[in-house]
Amino acid sequence: MTAPRAYSERTLQLLLGWCAVAVIVAEFVLIPMRSRVWFPDWQGSLNTFVWWAVGLFVVWVVVPALIMRRDGPLPFSVAPPRDVRGLALYGALIAVMLPALFIASRRPDFLATYPLLRPASGQWTTALLLAYWGCYACILFSTEFFFRGVLQFGLESRLGLLSIGVSVLPYCLIHAHKPFPEALGSIIAGYVLGWLALRTRSIGGGAVVHCAVAIGMDAMALTYNKAWPT
Repeated sequence: MTAPRAYSERTLQLLLGWCAVAVIVAEFVLIPMRSRVWFPDWQGSLNTFVWWAVGLFVVWVVVPALIMRRDGPLPFSVAPPRDVRGLALYGALIAVMLPALFIASRRPDFLATYPLLRPASGQWTTALLLAYWGCYACILFSTEFFFRGVLQFGLESRLGLLSIGVSVLPYCLIHAHKPFPEALGSIIAGYVLGWLALRTRSIGGGAVVHCAVAIGMDAMALTYNKAWPT
């Protein structure tokens, strides 16, 4: 394992200050429940997810990455781990989560939440579903980059493993809009994905797991509601 990157006091102040701003922007400007108020005509359209995906990529990836690079290259990789142990750890995590996901998919609050996009026409098309999942993947990559990458690796040299707990606090709070079991589960997921990120020095595996789980939730909801594109 490589030594943690020690960031200057000024860089950390800038980084943490921006992180606070970025979370507020994400919650009050970018998420669909807000953008549908700013742009009522977007109700039921892909525009809400394009806005969310592009906005998060800017405030959760581009800006903090530029701040961190003041002190050198990023201290983590965005590619999934290539070693067998790292791949096995992430594979085991997906296997453990699948049964819980299946049970959750039968809850009314789950079925009322997923998929997050509800087409205005009431019917999915293949093109719309794939475009929606593409936006979703960008959103989840930005989430992993921000919480498991920026916050954890930025604070690792000062806090060690405690940086995981610091990143979990805002991470669980952005799940306050989700079903209660998922919000609680985000705490466990945050710790597990955080430890794996530090262990593998990469956020790529977490992004893959996050995407697999999210698309799996959508697939289960679409199957249960018989809403797949025809």
